[in-house]
Amino acid sequence: MMKKNNFKKEFFLVPIFILLLAYIVGDYFGFSLFPSKSTSAATKSQATATVNGNVQNVTTILSQRGYEPIVVQAGVPVKWTIKADKQSLNGCNGVIDIAAYGIQQKLKEGDNLIEFTPKEAGVVPYSCWMGMITSKITVVNDITDKAATPVAEDITSNTQQNIPSCCGGIN
Repeated sequence: MMKKNNFKKEFFLVPIFILLLAYIVGDYFGFSLFPSKSTSAATKSQATATVNGNVQNVTTILSQRGYEPIVVQAGVPVKWTIKADKQSLNGCNGVIDIAAYGIQQKLKEGDNLIEFTPKEAGVVPYSCWMGMITSKITVVNDITDKAATPVAEDITSNTQQNIPSCCGGIN
């Protein structure tokens, strides 16, 4: 027969065990219950395309916890390279969805090329396949006009609001 005091002690340990297990499993799958400042700072960077003739190129590096915002020019075809290493790919960020351009692409280790042509200036959201890790493509009329190109702090996305998501990105 269990004593009343032992039951309270055992009952108290159950939530601690569950949190510990969630922390271990989350770390394994690339997300954290406790977002760090370094994670949110990493997602505040952005990549600006470079126009070379009739095409523009932009390169980003995939993070376990978020996608990097990009800035591109309207009317010029984009060749966007997303570099992914084995440690950065996970079940949440492994498929990128850019609904406005009809793009859903599975990412693989190495260089991933995404091509599209933005028609008009504005902000185009994109996300993981579940919509939990998000970022933005900022489309400007003239990429050489620095006044029209937003700085990283001006771009707000789910990855910068410091709210943990089920995918583990910082929303």
